[in-house]
Amino acid sequence: MSQISTYREYKAELAIDNDVETKSETTGYSWNAELWFKMQFDAFLCFSEVVIIQSHLNWNADRMEDAKIFVVNTDTGIVHLCGVLKVGPVMTIEGQTYHISCHLRCGNEVKVTLQHDKVFYSRDATIHMREISAFAKGIRDINL
Repeated sequence: MSQISTYREYKAELAIDNDVETKSETTGYSWNAELWFKMQFDAFLCFSEVVIIQSHLNWNADRMEDAKIFVVNTDTGIVHLCGVLKVGPVMTIEGQTYHISCHLRCGNEVKVTLQHDKVFYSRDATIHMREISAFAKGIRDINL
């Protein structure tokens, strides 16, 4: 588990502690720079879905608009886009829980990236999650 930077005490591991009262968050609010959060696995897995619960249940939720979720094979460098997070209008935990299908893409890493360029976005970017979960099945041979 890692992220590009850590804001205050909101380290990456807090996004997988099964506690919606904690969160992970990258440092500050960024323009024109790619932010990332990674979950690394010891085995190659085929991912069906990634579930993200945002930590901000207010106007700050849109700082995660257009976050991209990938499955990565770090041995070959092959990257599969699962989907793009589109922030919804309901500011509750349920309303800010996102299910991103990965269509059984296989790899050993799940990566979230985010970049807001001032020309295209009205808000700067930060990756902030109460929880992230990746659902997968193991495989014996990988053939990407």
